[in-house]
Amino acid sequence: MSYKFYLYPTLLLALTGCAGQGDSTVRLPWWGWLILILALAVVVWLLIRAQRGEEQKAESVEPDNLTLIEGIGPKIQSILQAVGIHNFTHLAVMSPEMIKTVLTEAGVRLAVTDTWPKQADLAAQGKMDELKVLQDELQGGRAA
Repeated sequence: MSYKFYLYPTLLLALTGCAGQGDSTVRLPWWGWLILILALAVVVWLLIRAQRGEEQKAESVEPDNLTLIEGIGPKIQSILQAVGIHNFTHLAVMSPEMIKTVLTEAGVRLAVTDTWPKQADLAAQGKMDELKVLQDELQGGRAA
């Protein structure tokens, strides 16, 4: 639910009747200031609450065991997780070249990443039997 839906009518209500009778300046009555301050407090509270909710969602996500992918060991898994690749879905949408670039920048040069996105896609879909068949066909992470 958007807080803006409530904020604009509240501000409009606070500003109505604010002009002085013969005065050219705009003045806000005491109750207008009160409404304005309360509206701002609600907006700040909603923003803080939304930020805490996002942090809790980020913390509650369990990372996948990326070492199930042939060619990924604990060291490469830690490198991938350090750059934000925590699950099979993240890995599946990357190209082998992108993965290779990440690993090269981290100092790993020998990894063969050609089949990792396909393996990760199968793992993300829960097709572990198909993943096993594919891995049996691979030789050192490369398609035979």
